[in-house]
Amino acid sequence: MIVNVPETITVRMVNASALEDYEMWVFIASLLSNAVVGFLIAYFQAIDANSPARAYVGWTTILFGILFVLAIMVAFRKRLSLREKGRDIELRTVSAQVRSS
Repeated sequence: MIVNVPETITVRMVNASALEDYEMWVFIASLLSNAVVGFLIAYFQAIDANSPARAYVGWTTILFGILFVLAIMVAFRKRLSLREKGRDIELRTVSAQVRSS
């Protein structure tokens, strides 16, 4: 059996608190996208039924849409911040030993 081991391994180090912020904003954006889709479906159904609540549902859809876009923008800014502030660390591999049991 032949196993190839690279001479160096590169590890990307990032700020843990910035990564946590990014993950939270992506989670918030995913929740808001579900709300947008749900209210959009309700809006189309209200139009078909000529419901008087269609204006309310439409404005609610627009509000959640705006919040979704803002959350996505913040998440992208956090992602760019992670890329800029991160650093690469190269680790050298020394040798690999095979042990049989």
